[in-house]
Amino acid sequence: MSSDQVASHIKSTRKDLGITRAQLAAKCAALGDDKLTIAALESIETGRPDKDGARRRHVSVDELLVLAKALNVPPLDLLYPLMDTENRNMFIGRQHAKDEALAEIGAAIEALSLLKSRLS
Repeated sequence: MSSDQVASHIKSTRKDLGITRAQLAAKCAALGDDKLTIAALESIETGRPDKDGARRRHVSVDELLVLAKALNVPPLDLLYPLMDTENRNMFIGRQHAKDEALAEIGAAIEALSLLKSRLS
């Protein structure tokens, strides 16, 4: 996922909600991020290209999280907005299942270690 794609998703989400950059900046400030000003949002959305057209302004993870909260969407929607709800939930579900499986494996290893120490 490139910064250009993320910036495009931020802009399209903002426009879909019918809010201006000024309104989004105000929401970000209310969430405690006063660095996401109108000018910063414009730079994020346009990338502030240099003379060669290369993007000079990228989106940090912290900014992505604040913007998602301000836009009232999951951060994943700003990364993968074309993913329909069913596929997104399956993606999230698989990660959740993986995390649960790892936790169960860890608990089993811990239990076996405890049992081994008691038998020794």
